[in-house]
Amino acid sequence: MRLTRAAVVVGSPKAGSGTLRVALAAASALGTTGKSFPDQVVIDLTEIAPEVGRDRPPPNEAHWLEGRGTIETVRGWRILAYVSLIFVAVACTTSAKSSGSGGTTSPPQHAIDSRYPPVPVGSPRGCVGRGPTGTTAAQAASITSRVDVLARGQLQMTVTCPGGPVLIGLDAGEEQLAHRLLAQFGRNLAVTVGLTNYDGSPGRSPRCGRLAPSAPLPTGLHLSLRLAQRSVRSAASFSASVVVSERGPTSFTIITGKPLEAVLVRLGTLQVVGIYDGAIAGTGYGLHLGAGQSSTMPAIGGTARCDGGLGSALPPGTYWVIVRLAPEGRSPSPSYLTPAVPLRVTPS
Repeated sequence: MRLTRAAVVVGSPKAGSGTLRVALAAASALGTTGKSFPDQVVIDLTEIAPEVGRDRPPPNEAHWLEGRGTIETVRGWRILAYVSLIFVAVACTTSAKSSGSGGTTSPPQHAIDSRYPPVPVGSPRGCVGRGPTGTTAAQAASITSRVDVLARGQLQMTVTCPGGPVLIGLDAGEEQLAHRLLAQFGRNLAVTVGLTNYDGSPGRSPRCGRLAPSAPLPTGLHLSLRLAQRSVRSAASFSASVVVSERGPTSFTIITGKPLEAVLVRLGTLQVVGIYDGAIAGTGYGLHLGAGQSSTMPAIGGTARCDGGLGSALPPGTYWVIVRLAPEGRSPSPSYLTPAVPLRVTPS
C-alpha cells in the first residue's frame, strides 16, 4: 500500500455524515494521484470533484483538511487515518466505560435526535481516556505494521496518540481479536470494537436516539425500501436500495448523499438500536425526477450495537430497517423516512 503524508481535520463528523464522506473522497483522490507530498497538506475540497463541490461548507466552518497525519487506502474505499490531532469517525461515537475513561452525551432513552444516524457524540479525554504511555515513534510504527497484518480485514482505523498508545478501531463483533491484540501489545495499544471501548472485556454500547418522524411526502412522491436479503448475521453489514418514484404531475429534486445509510430500529418504534459502523466513501448526489419517473438509490446498513447493552454487535432478533432521505447539510429538512422493512439478525 502506498502511504501519503497528509492529515484530516474535519470538525467532528459522525459516521456516515456528508462531511466525513467528503473527507474520505478527498483522501481517496489524494492517494491515487501518484505524487509525493510534504508532511503538511491543505486540500480544497471543491477541487476534488464536481460532486464534492456541492458539499462546500460556509467559510466559517472548520471543514478543511489541515494538520499532520497519514492516510492509507484499504479495501479500495476504507480509510485509516494516523492522526495525532483528532480521532475521526469512531472516537466521536464511542461509549466510554464508567471507570472514568471519559463519557458520552447520550440522549434520554426516548428522546428524538435530529442527527442521522442519531449516535451520541463521545467526549473522551485524550485518546479515549488514555494518557501517554511512553511509546516511541519507532515502537508505534512497529505496532501499527504488525496490527495491520494481524487484523487485516477487520481493521477500521488506526491512530497514533501523542506518546502512545496506538489506538485502533475494529469491526463490530471482533472482541476476540481485540483480546488477542491487547494480550500481545499490552498498554501500548488501545482498542475500540464497533462503537464500544474494549479494555479486556466487552464494553457498553452507546444509546442511540429516536428518529424524528418523517415529514409528509409531497403529493405524488413515493418511497419504498428493498433489502438485498431478509436476514443478516450479527456484526455483519447489509445492502439495500431505496426506490424514489414521482407519480404526480410535478417534479421532485433533492441533493443528498450516495449511498444512503440504513438504520435498525426496535419493532413498532423509531428507536435506533443498530447502525453501520464503517466509513462510507460516498459522494453528493443530485436526484431529479420528472412526472412519472423513478430512481433507485443504493443504501448500506449494519448491526453495530447502540442500544446501551454490553457488546459491540446487535443481539439476534427481528428489527425494522429504515432509511432517511434528506438534503445534505447542517439543516437536513425536509427529511423523509422510508416505510419500515423487517430484517432478522441471526447469531454470528
